[in-house]
Amino acid sequence: MAKGKRVTTKVESRIVADIMVAAGKISECRLFRNHRGVGWTGKLAQNKGKYTILVNARRCSFGLFPGASDMIGIFAGRFLAVEAKRPGEHLTESQSIFGAMVRALGGIFIVAHSADEFISKLLKSELYDYGNTGQ
Repeated sequence: MAKGKRVTTKVESRIVADIMVAAGKISECRLFRNHRGVGWTGKLAQNKGKYTILVNARRCSFGLFPGASDMIGIFAGRFLAVEAKRPGEHLTESQSIFGAMVRALGGIFIVAHSADEFISKLLKSELYDYGNTGQ
């Protein structure tokens, strides 16, 4: 690469945001972010600066299970799962398994590296390839 040239790629969160905006412009589409994470719950005993002490602390996970898509929703009456990936990235094994399950049950599973790719695959799924979109 020549000196001074900089290659930038979008982070996955930006790709997700772009896809969510694009989906919002399609009247038959509703798409929701599937945030996944872990936290703690319990009774607050003490809160000092950056430290919090909980009584009866319990681990709490949220979102769907590992491998579930970044976004889930409905398109034209069918379940829709969308996995956003940065350019050059591929599905993990658990994401592939989730996608295969969605397709096997008649849903739409899309892997998209951009909002434009998402729209293209979504429209193809409705018109040409019932229940079998993807990479």
